[in-house]
Amino acid sequence: MRMHGFFFEELLKFVRTHWNLNTEKKLLSMSGLSHRHYTSKRYYADEEMVMLLLNLSKLVKMSVSDILHEFGEFIVPSYFKRYEKYFSQHSTLFDFLKAFEETTHRYVRAHTQGNPPEIKFLGFEADNIAAISYFSERKLCDLAKGMLKGFASLYNEEIEVTERRCLLKGAPHCELVLTKIEEKIKE
Repeated sequence: MRMHGFFFEELLKFVRTHWNLNTEKKLLSMSGLSHRHYTSKRYYADEEMVMLLLNLSKLVKMSVSDILHEFGEFIVPSYFKRYEKYFSQHSTLFDFLKAFEETTHRYVRAHTQGNPPEIKFLGFEADNIAAISYFSERKLCDLAKGMLKGFASLYNEEIEVTERRCLLKGAPHCELVLTKIEEKIKE
């Protein structure tokens, strides 16, 4: 499979921002990718992303899970810039997620060669609790959880994400429960 260059560009930006340019250079060198210049106009082998994440984990002494979660939150502002019109149609995170697969991901699927995950809104369990399913052949559950927290911030909300089922534990999809903790006060 191939992954959209956007994620590679953002990963390197994440490394520069959270650590520094020297860490980025070491990461690329460790991965045998010093020659590589990533661009969002191209697609790259999933194996390159796996190699980058594993080597970053070794380099900064963080688990891949923690890196993916932080990276997920980090990329949301750039994701928002790319797909702003889909966010602005909704006033809350849950409203956005109810329409996500039919709006944002429909557009992404029609205009990219990548294989984006499937995210389905499963329904409300209470006024402040909703469930979604997440499926991706890449099984980047922690990236999805981080992005969900980042999406919540766009709507001045804070959420807790828990998992009922997980792809990484053999389930056919992840089932994520989102609990709104509070709405942030706009400054």
